[in-house]
Parts: sequence; C-alpha cells; structure tokens
Amino acid sequence: MNFLIEAVNENLSQRDDLMQLIGNNSIKKMKDNHENHAGFMYNIFNGTPVLFSIFNDVTARVKAEANNRRIRTYLYISFGLIVLILLVFSVLFYRKNRKLKSTKNELENFNKLYQTFIDANDNLIYLKDNKMNYLFVNEA
Repeated sequence: MNFLIEAVNENLSQRDDLMQLIGNNSIKKMKDNHENHAGFMYNIFNGTPVLFSIFNDVTARVKAEANNRRIRTYLYISFGLIVLILLVFSVLFYRKNRKLKSTKNELENFNKLYQTFIDANDNLIYLKDNKMNYLFVNEA
C-alpha cells in the first residue's frame, strides 16, 4: 500500500500544475490526504490496496483571486492619486485665495487713504465717466 501512495505522490509532484491542483494547501497536506484515503480504502476493500484522491481544479478561482488583487491594487493606486491631486489643488487654491485676500485688503486700505486725502481738500473734486455720470465727489 505504501508503494502505491509513494507512486501517486511522486507522479503528482512532477506535475507543473501541482500548485494549481492543490490550491492553497501544502504538499504535506496532499501527501497526508493520500495516506488517509489509502488506509480508508484498504479497510473498505478488505485489504486490497486502492487509492482514490479527489482534487478540485482551483485554476479559475486562483486566477479570479489574482485578478481581484490586481484590480484592488489599481483601485488603491487610483484612489491615492485622486487624493493627492485634490490635496495639491486645495493647497494651490488656499494660497491663491490668501493672496487675493491680501491684495483686496491692500486695495481697500489704499482707497480709504485716497478718499481721506480727497475729502481733506477744501476744493471741489469729482470724477465723471464717458456718459457724464459722477463716479465720485469729495465732501467739500
């Protein structure tokens, strides 16, 4: 009976697709499985050495798992890139907004100073546009 188990194990260990046949199981587990089956079948068939072994072809499952890992990796990379791009644009927007606020404050301060100088003058000062509408007049 041991000869039969060893022959089957040797035959299977020479196959290129052995790992696909046994899936995530170890080779030791496969050999132990053969020994258990041989002992069971020896008892069932009244001492006649018979060895049955059942393999599930897990090639499709293994390929699907590899494909899922690849897709998951692409999704993580894509998500990371999107987050990075959003972060860069947020920083750029923040800097631009801060610069605009600073420029606006400078312009408001200049306009207040300008208006103060014009209002301090006792002469009438005004500005009209092309349609002769008043744009501003001092308080004189």
